[in-house]
Amino acid sequence: MLLALALVPLLVFGRDGLTWWTRTMALGRVADGEVSAAEQWLGWTAWLDPEDGRTDLVRAVCFRHLRAFDRWHEAVRSAERKGAPETAVRHELRLGSIEKGEELQRVGDELAALTAAGVRPNDLYAALVRGYLSIGDPQKARVVLDAWQAASPDDPHCVYVGGDHWCWLGLRSGDLLQRAECFRQAREAYEKTLAAQPRHEMARTGLGDLLAEQDRLEEALAQYEVLANLAPANQTAKVKLAKTLRRLNRTGEARLILESLDPRSSASHEIAAEMGQLESESGNYRQARAWFDRLAPADLDDGAALRSMAITLALRGETLPADRFLARLDAAHYRQLHVDDLVARLADHPGDPAIAEQLRRATAAPVEEPRAEGGSEDSPPTGAELYAAHCAA
Repeated sequence: MLLALALVPLLVFGRDGLTWWTRTMALGRVADGEVSAAEQWLGWTAWLDPEDGRTDLVRAVCFRHLRAFDRWHEAVRSAERKGAPETAVRHELRLGSIEKGEELQRVGDELAALTAAGVRPNDLYAALVRGYLSIGDPQKARVVLDAWQAASPDDPHCVYVGGDHWCWLGLRSGDLLQRAECFRQAREAYEKTLAAQPRHEMARTGLGDLLAEQDRLEEALAQYEVLANLAPANQTAKVKLAKTLRRLNRTGEARLILESLDPRSSASHEIAAEMGQLESESGNYRQARAWFDRLAPADLDDGAALRSMAITLALRGETLPADRFLARLDAAHYRQLHVDDLVARLADHPGDPAIAEQLRRATAAPVEEPRAEGGSEDSPPTGAELYAAHCAA
């Protein structure tokens, strides 16, 4: 069927027409939240014309939707090198910077110009919501969402981003009842999005992640299974599926999935972190160490993976490196507490520029990897001491 459809523009427009058609199909899939399907179409586009920078620009849009900003940056630069339209490159760079929360103080002056220049309103709305959440300003994110919902009340992508907003609020709420209500709203938003667009990968992922966060592992597993079947090229979905199976003590099934994945793929860090945890929990500390060695400390943004790595090192007698990783985990934890406190203060005083600036600095600064204090090569802490201090609870 795909070949038959491809012949129509090929016969009518030739190779250039087929290149345009496959790229257009990719853009349509992105708009529907089917990022893996979009990337498959872009594979055809790149095969037909590997030097067309517009293809790399659409790929950058895919990575922006996935918030994979390292790969987004590479794709935009590749589009630039291949001569993609300068205006389109500039707009994509600005959308990415907005989504990362950069220079939002002047964004109000740009909105009309960006829209007039052809930037899709949905892209702009979504980038603004995520940008304000990136700097810890959910009130402004809510204002943007309300405007978006007023303009497009039934837009599935708007509903999905609203779900992310509720989830962000729930994860940062110290009130258990409020947290539960935020998660309920988030789940309803994700489910409403999926009712309209069952192949919306980000909404399916968001729903699975939300259920996993609430330890509703069987329900999360069902969502990841659907996602893996709908988007077989989505390696991250399969890692999440394996992680959930491991948490359900179905380690054999988790191992089979992980071993079927390409460790050189875009999900290589996630695969290595998950394999390291699986081997550590299975008592295979040498193999776990080998998997963790593939990771740079900055790649370990999962607290569970970081703890597993530290415990593996401690049980292998490498207590000083273990202590450093646990200290890094503690630093990340206390930094998040500080950010959450600033978010709460900004909610009480939304116009306070001093709090807003503190929050901007707190969210922009990288988490440093502190060195272990106390102890020495002569008297390092034991694995049992590390476990009692950092993990027993």
